[in-house]
Amino acid sequence: MFDIKNCVDRAFILEAAKEFPVRLCGFIVYSRKNPHISQLLRDIDYWKELDAISGVNWPIFAVRPVALMRTYTRCDSRLDEVDEEMVRMCLDIEEEELPCFVCFMWDEHGNMRKISHRIDDRSVASTHADLRELVSRVARVINDIHEEYMQSENVFRNVKVEVESYNAQTKFKSIVNGAVWMIDMFNRLPQGR
Repeated sequence: MFDIKNCVDRAFILEAAKEFPVRLCGFIVYSRKNPHISQLLRDIDYWKELDAISGVNWPIFAVRPVALMRTYTRCDSRLDEVDEEMVRMCLDIEEEELPCFVCFMWDEHGNMRKISHRIDDRSVASTHADLRELVSRVARVINDIHEEYMQSENVFRNVKVEVESYNAQTKFKSIVNGAVWMIDMFNRLPQGR
């Protein structure tokens, strides 16, 4: 994983990505409104785990939050806002889409192709489980691609199918959990006679 503090632009990402066998990149995009992702990325053990899961074939970028400090000044807050805005502009993401994990690549014509997954930010544990599952799925897809095709746009097409599948599973699970909650609530209501 790449910590890209102070150099958030397409040129840097494109140059860093050239060092990898696959043109596909990942980016963890979040804001100050997502404290669980910030806590997760601040922890070096989580950072190393995601790096190990992603493997050596594709890079994942993140603007890692500043290490724990005794004071967090208003100036630090303004710098965070600038970083957030730069990342969103670079990846063409609206604030309403945050937090998300974006898989992207540039095609032969320089157009960015991307697919995103909304990250579960209810707790550090749920954020960790969600990111671990998504990164594992994408890594499996990439590892199944023959070396001669690693630079092709088919990599993105295969990853897009996997991310869309995971997005659908996540949405379905959320709907089922909501329905279970509602049924439980109705079952607890006093029964009329």
